Formats: sequence, structure tokens, C-alpha cells
Amino acid sequence: MLVKNANLSNKSYQISHRFILFFLRIIKMVHLLITGDAGTGDRHQKRVAKMMKLLMTSATVACILLGDNIYEVGTQGITDEQFQDKFEKIYREIQVQFYLLLGNHDWGNSHFSDGRHMSQVEYTKHSKKWNLPSRYYHKELGDCDFFFLDTNFEWQDDDEIQEQYNKMLNLINKSKQTWKILCGHHTWRSVGGHGNAKKRLEKFLRELVVNCEKQIHLYMCGHDHCKNVIHLTLPENNSLHCVVIGTGGKLYDDEYLFLENIEGPNAKVKDSELLFHSPKLGLCEFESSKQELHLKFYAPRNDKNHVLEYTLQVNHT
Repeated sequence: MLVKNANLSNKSYQISHRFILFFLRIIKMVHLLITGDAGTGDRHQKRVAKMMKLLMTSATVACILLGDNIYEVGTQGITDEQFQDKFEKIYREIQVQFYLLLGNHDWGNSHFSDGRHMSQVEYTKHSKKWNLPSRYYHKELGDCDFFFLDTNFEWQDDDEIQEQYNKMLNLINKSKQTWKILCGHHTWRSVGGHGNAKKRLEKFLRELVVNCEKQIHLYMCGHDHCKNVIHLTLPENNSLHCVVIGTGGKLYDDEYLFLENIEGPNAKVKDSELLFHSPKLGLCEFESSKQELHLKFYAPRNDKNHVLEYTLQVNHT
């Protein structure tokens, strides 16, 4: 009898959750949880997963993982046990869809060139909540369009990069959503150890933002295992926020901070302003409405509590 009641309760919850999601789609509100560099399978990833569960609400529609989904050298086929140990088991209590992109470790991190990254694309067909349908793609969530990039240019020739650029530019120009967010793995601007984008990625991102007919509001990435919010100003009055959130499972030392990447008389670039930095584990809570975006950055205090470190508000213009 208890089991029967539990099943009824679970069905009621599922129906209620579907209704809430339907309502949120109508009013175009979105609540997401976002992090990156998560796939360690260790206690650090588990701590962030517990934070996800604590921050989940009935309005949460999805989670986003910004690459390096499986450390250290990706996966070898769809039956690789790491999919279970570093994703399915870790997030088994997170009952929403996950949208992912490829990081350098998913490609094999320079140690392999055997196409192993494509096993993560293929795994989409074999999981109930892992979504990585292509190396690059876009996903509409509420009034937000997320454009997921494959920024692993080290293993791509110029023609492949140009093909991705053309496709993403076309998708952005067709978007009718209020908010357009680029998601990649590698940093564009960062005060972490990897620093600012290398030449080919810098050119790709800069031209994509400047040449598209619509405004890009955020570039979100991982790669550096810290949290950054950096305001970037580009030509023709284009500006956006670069958000680094590579703290889903990997840790940096507290002193792993390189302000000279964007600040001071010897700064490597002169177009950026650092608004927030933290080396602590954690994630970003993303909320949108027609008028504004709210991004809240959290770090774990213990298994039952977390600390709000910073809030970014972006107004629609």
C-alpha cells in the first residue's frame, strides 16, 4: 500500500512538473543550472552535484555542462563505463535534461586522435538525459537560444572551422529569441591559467559577434577551473559578458590568478573589465525573463548549504 501511494505521489509530481514546464514555455521564463569541467567522478564532482539538487526547483528546465565531461582522455565507445561512473550515477537524482558540449579532454587532450570525441555524440541516443546531438548545435530554451560550439580548434583545419562559423552565423541570424548565448569550452577572456583565447578562436568569436545581425549577450565557457565574469567591449558598440564556470569537478589553487591577462599597464588585452573571480567549486544558476538575465554564482559550504558569491544582471536593450 505504501509503494502504491508512493507511485501515485511520483506520478502526481511528474504531471505537476510537466504543467509547470508548459506554463514556463508560454511565459518564456527559464531556470537553468550551469557548470563545466565536471567529469572527474570524484568527491568534488559529487559535491557540485549535491548543490545542483539543492538549487533545483520545479521551474528548472535543464542543466548545461560546458565540456570536459569525462576526464582525463574522454571515452572509448558508447559502452565505456565512464558514462555511468562520471555522469549517470553522479546525476541520477537530477531529473532534468542535460545539454553538453565537447572539451579538450573529451577529444583526448592531445594524447589521442582516434575520433573518440564522437562517442559522446553517439551516446545521446543511449541516454535518457545526455544531450550532445552534434559537435556543434543550438537549443532553444524558453526565450533563450543557446549556441553550443566545438572550440577544439587544435584538431580542426581551417575548412572545418569555417563550416562551423557559417552554420552558427546562419542559426544566430535566424533566431527570434530574446536572448542569444554562445557556449564553448575554451576561454575567450579569463584570469585563470589558460587565459585569453588563442588566435584562431579569438578571430572566430570576434567575427561571429560583430558580423551577426543579432546581439549576442553572453559567452559561457569552462576550461579554466575557476569562475570569472568579464565585460568585453568589441568594435561597433558590441559588448557582452564572458562567463567562465569551469568548477564542476576540478579545483585550482587559490593563487592561480593572472590579472595581467586583462588588467594593468602590461595587460595582454585592453578591451576587458574583470567583475568577479572565484577559484572555488560550484555552479551558475541562470534565470531569464523578457527584460533581464540573472546569473548567480554559488560555492558549496557543506553538503547541505551553499554560498552565493556574486550576481550578474544583464538588461535587454
